[in-house]
Amino acid sequence: MIKAIIFNAGNVIVGFDLLRICRPLARYSSMESDEIFHTIFVNDFLQGYEKGHVQTRAFYEMVKESISANSLLTFDLFCSIWQNIFTPNPIIKTILNRLRPELTLVILSNANELHWDYVARLPVIKNFFPDEKKVVLSFRQGFRKPENESPCAKSAGYPEEVL
Repeated sequence: MIKAIIFNAGNVIVGFDLLRICRPLARYSSMESDEIFHTIFVNDFLQGYEKGHVQTRAFYEMVKESISANSLLTFDLFCSIWQNIFTPNPIIKTILNRLRPELTLVILSNANELHWDYVARLPVIKNFFPDEKKVVLSFRQGFRKPENESPCAKSAGYPEEVL
């Protein structure tokens, strides 16, 4: 019998669009948004930050340097741009409300600190995933899925009881 359900945060609980980072960053760089996308997201530039090996301020400096951003891209502006990628998933609340109340709900996500700081404040997270022990995030665990599933298994229960 299923006792737990594991959800991904990105494009399941909330939608996201990485180009919503690249387009605004292009205003502060000599690079086009597609070049910025390639630099940050295609070349695994982000991995260290998503694994929690790079702190947010250092990541900002790395991004700023890698896209040759001008001095107008402040840390606060960068944080605002970096977090402005999420959109609500209109049906997830309905789905979550229909689940049996005794089910354990777990989030497993390749999230970085800035993204999770924003997502954690959303009502859908606060209402359905209030137990931090049931939120398994790459930047806290030091791994990205699917590199290591053991922390998730510990959070959710026995594999045969997890969906």
